[in-house]
Amino acid sequence: MKKEIFPYDKTKVYQEQIEPLVEQLKIACAINDVPFFMEFAIKNDERSTTYKYEAYSANAMGKPLTNDHFEKHLLLAKAPEHFQVKITHNDELKEN
Repeated sequence: MKKEIFPYDKTKVYQEQIEPLVEQLKIACAINDVPFFMEFAIKNDERSTTYKYEAYSANAMGKPLTNDHFEKHLLLAKAPEHFQVKITHNDELKEN
């Protein structure tokens, strides 16, 4: 049985509504040293899905986690053909 694909393009919605909130979360996480990984499927069609990723890793902060799931997420994120990844370092966010 072939699964039905739900086509959509939410790139503009992401840029206008979600990305500003993501920026606020990134700043709050950087200020408070809270690592994160976010994944957004912003576009989907019969051929591919486009993802947007944001990450602030504990390793980038110089504070490794005991059980770091973020590394696994980032490795998986590199697998798709269509993706955008931005790993933010603490100093970059705190300067904004």
